[in-house]
Amino acid sequence: MHNDLSPARRFMAVACLATACSSATWALPLAPGVTREINFVSDHSTCTGLLPLGGDSVSCTLTNGADLTASFADYYGSPSSGSAHVFVNGMDMHLSVKSTPSTVPTSVIDAVQFDQFMITGPTPTVQVGVTVTLDGTTARSASGFVLTSYTFISGKRSLTPSASANAVADRIANDPSRDVLAFGRTATFSGGVTQPTLHRVDSASFTAVVGTPFERGFEFALSSLNSSLSFSARVEYSLPEGYTLTSARGLLVNAVPENRSWALMLAGLVSLGGMRLARRTR
Repeated sequence: MHNDLSPARRFMAVACLATACSSATWALPLAPGVTREINFVSDHSTCTGLLPLGGDSVSCTLTNGADLTASFADYYGSPSSGSAHVFVNGMDMHLSVKSTPSTVPTSVIDAVQFDQFMITGPTPTVQVGVTVTLDGTTARSASGFVLTSYTFISGKRSLTPSASANAVADRIANDPSRDVLAFGRTATFSGGVTQPTLHRVDSASFTAVVGTPFERGFEFALSSLNSSLSFSARVEYSLPEGYTLTSARGLLVNAVPENRSWALMLAGLVSLGGMRLARRTR
């Protein structure tokens, strides 16, 4: 799946109310050498309808390094909170946002992880399959408008990520090397919560050089207004028979023999067992 989504449109895809947010300066994003990051951003504006009268605060928490888990709550207390747990093959994330009589918060939680891979096999290059499974629930958390979005991208690291933390979901290169791009909404202004339960599977593939280390990663972002989201994302890699994939973070993918190969192996084992039994009964 190679949808053409520019960095600017990516931001629009994950920022709930881009037109209703203040222009305050936000924290710096992923540094070039960082391979894992969780970013929680909450923007509060006093609004009339969808038009801001002024952003009164922005809170942003950035976590990177070796930590696998992070939890955040902005200094308003209950209006916005988020948590993320990043695994070697995916992540679990939760985001809850509530309006109050004086504030209308819009919040985003974004996580990215890169890994170093190595493939062994009989040919110079090989097609690697990528399957991403997204499962999630969405529920209203407060009265008023609801709006959500989710964005999952996998592929190579972007060489030119945005210099602002509000441009989430731009850590993966926006070019044909991108593997999977999954975007959607589970709640809208006009329809309310449209998908209380989500199950989605997206598949793609990329060409990898055998015997040479390479880097790839994935990024997942949730945004929310007056809703509570709980999502999980899992990535699976597949290879043709005869190839093996390993990664610096501990992934191990051995190609499973095709059904015919399994049948031949099973027949061979049965035959060998019969020969041994025949020898014992002589």
